[in-house]
Amino acid sequence: MKKRFATVTALLALLLAATAGTASAASLNGTFTTTIHGSSSLAGTWSIKFSHGNYKVIDNGRTVVRGKYTTSGNRLTMRDTSGVAACRPTGRYTFSRSGSKLHFKNTGDRTTACMGRALVLSKTFTRA
Repeated sequence: MKKRFATVTALLALLLAATAGTASAASLNGTFTTTIHGSSSLAGTWSIKFSHGNYKVIDNGRTVVRGKYTTSGNRLTMRDTSGVAACRPTGRYTFSRSGSKLHFKNTGDRTTACMGRALVLSKTFTRA
């Protein structure tokens, strides 16, 4: 009986681990928005639209970046491919969802050239 319980527990743990990765990737699909206050050049409303491995970043209604993303669990890799605010080095973040809120944590986007991306992604986003 103990052996059977251990087997069932192990299978459930594997199932949960497998669906957690899938759920994380799926949880990024959609549009998320944040507002940056103040007088800096980044002030305004920012949106990120994630869709099937692609994303676009919208600054005050204008698309400024397009790119490709991949996820592995809660890890996000972003590669800007075009746009006036595109940043060529790859960005690496972790992300978490809590209800309609989306949070990013910078884990590998520390170049001076990408400070704007890192600053915008340091804000809390809300599903639009």
